[in-house]
Parts: sequence; C-alpha cells; structure tokens
Amino acid sequence: MVVGLYVNLYAYSTKNAGGFCDVPYEQLNMGLTMYASYFALFINFFYRAYFDRRAKQKADKAAAAAVAANKNNKKETNNNTKKLK
Repeated sequence: MVVGLYVNLYAYSTKNAGGFCDVPYEQLNMGLTMYASYFALFINFFYRAYFDRRAKQKADKAAAAAVAANKNNKKETNNNTKKLK
C-alpha cells in the first residue's frame, strides 16, 4: 500500500516534470485514489484497534457477553442431558 502510493507519486511527478512515463494520467489518478483509500482505511482500523478506548470497552463487553452466553448454553445442555437419562 505504501509502496504503491510511492510508485504512483513517483510516476506522477516524473510525468509532470517532462520525463518519460508511459502510464496515462487516468491510470495514475485511479491508482492514487485506490492506494490512498486503502491507506485511509488502514489508518482508521489501526486507530480503532489500538488507540480508541471506547471501541476496546465495547469489544470487552461483547466478549464478556459471549462468555456468559456460552456458559448459559452449557448449563442448558447439561440440564437437557440429565433429563434424557
């Protein structure tokens, strides 16, 4: 992603400086847009995963709820198994 941004920016600057670059501007613009959006999505994910405390608290609550639900399912399964015997 970062390398793709670098290559596209290098090709764009080379083409603007009058150097030889066989890549059309349309393709350079699409490539820059694509890699910039990947970079923005990655930065958003990285921030939410490692720096956003609210997201971490939500994840902790969801994990605790999943553990509690799993315990309840095990108890119900054990009760149903005892009834069958």
